[in-house]
Amino acid sequence: MTNIDEGNASFTLVGWDGDRFIYQVSRNSIPVWQNGQQVLKSFDAPTKSITVLAQTIANGSQYNYQNQIFGSSYIVGGRVVYALNWSQGPNNFYNAFAGKQATLNVINPDGSGNVVVQGFSTPNSGYWYGVSIDVSAYDDPNTLAVRFQQPNSQVVAYYEYANGKINATSDINDQNFYGANYSTYLQSPSGQKLFWSVNADGQNSLKVGDSNAQNAKTILTSSDYSPYGWFTDGYVLLQKSGSELYIMPADGSAQPFKITNYYKPRANYYGYGGGYGGL
Repeated sequence: MTNIDEGNASFTLVGWDGDRFIYQVSRNSIPVWQNGQQVLKSFDAPTKSITVLAQTIANGSQYNYQNQIFGSSYIVGGRVVYALNWSQGPNNFYNAFAGKQATLNVINPDGSGNVVVQGFSTPNSGYWYGVSIDVSAYDDPNTLAVRFQQPNSQVVAYYEYANGKINATSDINDQNFYGANYSTYLQSPSGQKLFWSVNADGQNSLKVGDSNAQNAKTILTSSDYSPYGWFTDGYVLLQKSGSELYIMPADGSAQPFKITNYYKPRANYYGYGGGYGGL
């Protein structure tokens, strides 16, 4: 066992990229009006070293401050995509954010290549403003939905992020931004294939694609099965009703074959960052 990080803090796990594990830490011992209250880090497993990818900045005092806050972070196409937003204390409600911008950023897991993809405009007043990102709206782990809304305004702008670029889109709305479920992409033993499901109208379509979830083939449609795991690179494991285990060829050349019934507690654990989450 290796103790990566510790302290009076909360930790948010982002996921793995190769041998590097990405996570976010919020230090309870550092006030929000001081720099470094939140930090995005990368842990290199072979060398057991930590790299700081980004950290928040702030200024002011207990009731009169402005501070950055991390939004969601994802690993997309081998890069870490993260949002940096702004907040301010109650004594600052009617003060502008002095030209500060919420930003969508990308950085390599080793800390190189930090780029601001886009900055978003400053509101005139409020306690908080920022940009939200989510992977759930797309059936593609390499594409993110981006949402921006200024406080005290009903105007919402949506964008699509892919391949290091951001473009306005009309394909996303609040319903599929907040209501969609994120697919768990199960990696084969060789790392060359991914297995996942797409739910529509209460039924699952099961798909197998390459290591980037591209060139996907649907191996089952309108099914009651959901992904459970892999058995070599040639077969996928399925579960049904949370208590039945099946196996079938990963190329979809045969129907699922029941292996056994099993017992599982009534709890679900969702995968992250290409992790293994079939249980």
